[in-house]
Amino acid sequence: MKRTAIAAIIMAIIASCCMGISAKSPTPRKPGASRTKNKTTIAKIPSDAIKGDFDGDGKQEYVWIEARRGADDFPIGPIRLCSNNPRLNGHKWTKDYYGVWLVNLGKLGSSGRDYLGAIPHGQAGTWLSFETLTNISGSWKPALKPFTIWLDDDNDKRVVKSKRNGYVTIIYNIMNGYDYSNHYKDVKLNY
Repeated sequence: MKRTAIAAIIMAIIASCCMGISAKSPTPRKPGASRTKNKTTIAKIPSDAIKGDFDGDGKQEYVWIEARRGADDFPIGPIRLCSNNPRLNGHKWTKDYYGVWLVNLGKLGSSGRDYLGAIPHGQAGTWLSFETLTNISGSWKPALKPFTIWLDDDNDKRVVKSKRNGYVTIIYNIMNGYDYSNHYKDVKLNY
């Protein structure tokens, strides 16, 4: 009898783990859900997600790219910026890109929020456009006018704080012949 009771308990524990039921939560949760103070937030955070405080509330959240994929694993339709923070509305890239690389640029302005670098890429080769986004009241806005870069190893250092308040230094490339050298320019943040 004791073996049967122990076996039943073990089976119940295994079943509860597989169904997403915990001892604190008697109701099943959706896969990927996490419980936080009477709220359930659903987000499957991919391993390549970017961590930062993108709304300036002092709490870390994650952002990542999602797109419907075809048989060749290339995106079909718009590429969306997603987050585990429901207050951060998604941003879309609607051109025929293969993907978008994301970079946390850190706190560039005085708002306390992290800025996001986005590098959409496609068939154009290694000359790409660098976008700088910031989240204002749940909506992603361009913090700077996009600029041209030659894709290399320093893409996470393309926008840095300037000594001038409200400005950043962009490190861009001129798409002109064989000039692959970096050029520097102070630019005022839009937000």
